[in-house]
Amino acid sequence: MSELRQGQIIALENGKQATILKELGRGGQGIVYLVQINNQQYALKWYLTPPSDWFYKNIKHNSERKAPASNFLWAMTITKKIDGNFGYIMPLRPRGYMELGDFFCEDRKTGRMRVVFKTFTAMLNVGINICNSFGRLHREGFSYQDINDGGFFINPDTGDVLICDTDNVVANNSGEGFDGGKPRYMAAEVVNGSHPNTDSDLFSLAILLYRIFMIDHPLEGKYTASYPCLDDQTERYLYGSGAIFAFDKDNDTNRPSHIHRNAGYRWALCPPSLQAMFQRALGHEAIINPRSRIRDDEWKRLFITLRKNVVACPNKSHSSDIDFMLEPNSNNPVVCPFCHQQITLSCKLVFDEPHDEYILTRHKYLYLGESTTPIGYCRIRNVEGRVDLGLENLSGESWSVVTASHRQNVLPPKEIMPLRDGMFIRFNQNYSATVKVK
Repeated sequence: MSELRQGQIIALENGKQATILKELGRGGQGIVYLVQINNQQYALKWYLTPPSDWFYKNIKHNSERKAPASNFLWAMTITKKIDGNFGYIMPLRPRGYMELGDFFCEDRKTGRMRVVFKTFTAMLNVGINICNSFGRLHREGFSYQDINDGGFFINPDTGDVLICDTDNVVANNSGEGFDGGKPRYMAAEVVNGSHPNTDSDLFSLAILLYRIFMIDHPLEGKYTASYPCLDDQTERYLYGSGAIFAFDKDNDTNRPSHIHRNAGYRWALCPPSLQAMFQRALGHEAIINPRSRIRDDEWKRLFITLRKNVVACPNKSHSSDIDFMLEPNSNNPVVCPFCHQQITLSCKLVFDEPHDEYILTRHKYLYLGESTTPIGYCRIRNVEGRVDLGLENLSGESWSVVTASHRQNVLPPKEIMPLRDGMFIRFNQNYSATVKVK
């Protein structure tokens, strides 16, 4: 038996039973079904071709341990075998989450991407969430082995991330379990036959992050486009020993071509610090030397810094809110790259510990630390003919506020206060900041 039928009851290793409701989708490995267990609905990934007994035991072992992070759609339990076939139960994808691959595909009717991120802040949140998740997985001594665009569900408005296809997760350097993958997302050594580990995860992660910001692929450009047909041997060369980063600072032979217009346009929207990170993460040294690759935490720190420096353009001619990433500590005039209007940055928060600055502009969210849940939102307030930048409390706690004249106030949740120079805000026991207004 390979495919399952509606109404079929499947026995689980934990002693419960799952009832097949309907098919949700299918891929190369198997079929995902909607199932019901004790009046609750879940997803069942069912393998069409049975993997090895080792693979079965590894998924069973993973299902018996806690997920490294809450946004992994982790195996909850595994099924009993039926004629050698089996599957595993995982949580369902909630509404509002889109397949990451849809962000990279054009709609034939409109010529636009099927799904787009609402803001650059959402993109940065995706980076923070992904790096957080894989950082925890790697610190626990495991590698994901098969990072590619098919393993992620993304909320395009918030940047929240769900990671699926966790069935290839194994102990790092175990040398077991992996039996395939997408060469376009593999590290060169894996394309050339080595077994994946956390170092190869890091190169795959860099490819994924580049695609999130640039849409196009980092190893594809004029050079790869000169090959009219990608057979297996050519593909192994272009993504393996012959891989060249499109923006390699020392080799310009594979720059984006006319068919890679997204990368050509969006690279200019990246601050120099992000460009430099991609050049380190995907350049020649990273391709040939696995130990030189950028760790999850270093990516995360950069994304957090860039998020503090995101600027929302105040030009009302935009059809929707437009933001862009500003290079930290830059002394250059701030100009919107979309409408070319010069913007005056008049307000920021200066945090005590760690000492850091957070630019505040209209329609910008406030995040603390590495959290991707906003605690504040900047709004324009019109009070008695005066236009002020105000901060709304989105947290569930009241903030302690001390004015420049030392008057103490409290800002309850959902309330808004005007931001004044010298104002001191204690958000919680870990974070406090002083308002600076020019």
